[in-house]
Amino acid sequence: MLLLLLLCILIGIVLGFGAGKVARSSNQGILIDMGTGAIGAAIGGGAYSTFSIAGAALYTTYSLLAAATGAVILLLVCHGVYYAIAHSSDHTTPPKTH
Repeated sequence: MLLLLLLCILIGIVLGFGAGKVARSSNQGILIDMGTGAIGAAIGGGAYSTFSIAGAALYTTYSLLAAATGAVILLLVCHGVYYAIAHSSDHTTPPKTH
């Protein structure tokens, strides 16, 4: 179980690093992306291990795929929320008149 968790976190860190490089315009920072990816991967891999028929002791390709999916989903959600917050103030200020 511990090995699965470590593998999931490693997958999340790698995917978070990649997401930070791809989405450079988000200004969130690469460490935040790596942490978010690690958390998402731990959630995805843990959820798969908990709810799968094979049980938590068996780490398979599917559990690692679930970890990658969890990392990607959480990264997409966090980047989407950050983008929405960062651009929500664009239309709140009235235009300046001369």
